[in-house]
Amino acid sequence: MSLVDGETWLGLSVDVKGAIYEGLLAKNATETKAGAGQYFTPRVLCESIVRLMRPTPQMSVCDPACGTGGFLLAAYAYMKAQSNDSEVLRALREDKLYGKDITPLVVSLCAMNLFLHGLGVGFGTADKSSAKDSESESSATTPKDSQNPKQKPQRALVSEGDSLLELGNVRFDMVLTNPPFGKKSSTKIMGEDGSVKRTSETYTREDFIATTSNKQLNFLQHIMSLLKVRGKAAVVLPDNVLFEGGAGEKIRKRLLSEFDLHTILRLPTGIFYAQGVKANVLFFDKYEALAQGMRTSKVWVYDLRTNVNLSLVSNPLSAEHLADFEKCFCGGEVPKDLGDLGKNAGELSASNGDSADFATLDFATMFARRVESERFRAFSVEEILARDKANLDIFWLKDESLGEVESLPTPREIATQIKEDLQSAIREFESVGV
Repeated sequence: MSLVDGETWLGLSVDVKGAIYEGLLAKNATETKAGAGQYFTPRVLCESIVRLMRPTPQMSVCDPACGTGGFLLAAYAYMKAQSNDSEVLRALREDKLYGKDITPLVVSLCAMNLFLHGLGVGFGTADKSSAKDSESESSATTPKDSQNPKQKPQRALVSEGDSLLELGNVRFDMVLTNPPFGKKSSTKIMGEDGSVKRTSETYTREDFIATTSNKQLNFLQHIMSLLKVRGKAAVVLPDNVLFEGGAGEKIRKRLLSEFDLHTILRLPTGIFYAQGVKANVLFFDKYEALAQGMRTSKVWVYDLRTNVNLSLVSNPLSAEHLADFEKCFCGGEVPKDLGDLGKNAGELSASNGDSADFATLDFATMFARRVESERFRAFSVEEILARDKANLDIFWLKDESLGEVESLPTPREIATQIKEDLQSAIREFESVGV
């Protein structure tokens, strides 16, 4: 308590207070099985995805399962570094980011996290060095804004609710999200005798081509509808979305047909607080519908899972683990972290020749430069459609932990050895008169 009381909290910048709060969220995630951990995406993964997606300050960015706000904050840090225009930055803080989550407590955690990072209504420059500066900025602008009849109604950056219930009227330039783990959607019902029953939930929406209780598949359908035409998405999803039949197959075929699913990152295990989760990041773009043919021509898959052993405590996911994937994704270019390049804000321009700045390099040009490697391979849409149920769970590397499988004895040999060991043990007992 003396340490807390001894600090002048109002004098800290929003960056410091935000970092402290996020650190507390991360610590809570590591120490509780049912706390913030189930909503916490590793910050290093959020930042890597944002670097590859390259949102600009003019874009609207949505996370329909925002948790504690990791993706929104990573996007904000990247976007604000691109401009010094006060009006652009004000719009970015107040009107370009959208979050939603179904859990009231998590919405509160996210709202506080955003607020402590200078996001929301009532802030001046997001990186004010003191609370006094922030208060003077706010007091100087609030009366004027309140008297302006053209002032847009203030809105919360994050709201509580079930994103899957309805599509809504707003479409977004970019969706970055990690929907909650757990295969089935269900509702708990308390009986008169105190017993608790679960009823399966399905969502019937006109924009959904498949009705299913698999909430990851429902989130994927929802995100496909949320995007504007030419919008981009990066979504963390578990393996079952890649191979499940029925509704899963139908949704995957629509994804390949109407969207450009250009990249899949197979994530290593041991990076999430939910144990044993096998997940992937799907990168796809939305375009106008084609009269015939498939929007996806090839899917590039990067396998960061096979023979990669990570854990939250002893060997956590780091930027170094993702560096090769980022370079492969960008066709050999190293993506610029605009969060560290504020001095170049507003002056991002392409260079000549092969050294084109990643910040302005066209995605099509960048993807055309991609080359296959040990962990990075391309598969044509025809190859994928020829697979059973359009299965996207693709891997080719040999798992070294299974390297001795060929030399294992047959089941009969194992059974014989067990039998002999048991008989030997019985003889030993008999020899000592047991």
